[in-house]
Amino acid sequence: MRDLAGQVKDAALNLIFPPVCPVCGKPAPARAYLHPECERKLVPVSGERCAVCGKQLPDGRESLCLDCRRRRHEFIQTISVFQYTEAARQCIYRFKYKNKREYAAPLGYLMWKYAGRRIRFYRPEVIIPVPMYAAKKRRRGYNQSELLAQSLARVSGIPCAPEALIRTRATRPMKELTAGERAANLSGAFLADGPLPWKRVLLLDDIYTSGSTLDACAAALKKGGAREVYGICLCTGEGF
Repeated sequence: MRDLAGQVKDAALNLIFPPVCPVCGKPAPARAYLHPECERKLVPVSGERCAVCGKQLPDGRESLCLDCRRRRHEFIQTISVFQYTEAARQCIYRFKYKNKREYAAPLGYLMWKYAGRRIRFYRPEVIIPVPMYAAKKRRRGYNQSELLAQSLARVSGIPCAPEALIRTRATRPMKELTAGERAANLSGAFLADGPLPWKRVLLLDDIYTSGSTLDACAAALKKGGAREVYGICLCTGEGF
């Protein structure tokens, strides 16, 4: 259950940043985060999913996607909430690059609404967002994954520890790289901030594509003492 301090903080933030629908960008309806017709534009990942990365499978003949049949991931399992449709792409673009920090509250709420049962099954002790390199965070002013993790923490009651994982150097944008180049790009890019007090961790990112970022983060968290690393992402995109 959310504590009183959290509710007061949310109320204060709502006065500074009035709630807006993250899909259409217009004021949100009373006591709701999205217009019903806008929420319908966000397509949940449903049906048969890969048992490891959570990507939607074309049929039920295989339990793993092609990527997860080819390689072993550092995380135990990841779940993504929405497919990377045009509506989701535009929403995430504005959230990341247009300073729409107020989108964090409705998007965190949606992650809990659609994936809360799976999160409870994981029984994480903490939520840790994928970190942004310090210089990049200063330029942008915020890390969207950190804001999402804090929002999910408020609605779920699970603590958030954004400082537990550090990005030690700048990396190239992953969309520019091949699968082989991604691993080299992220090698040694993350470090756990000292011995971690948690054994079960929920790692959060905005978009899942190949899983390379989550793998690198999960490896660092396990080196820091975590035993079980699960993942949650707002959207799943195409590509391996």
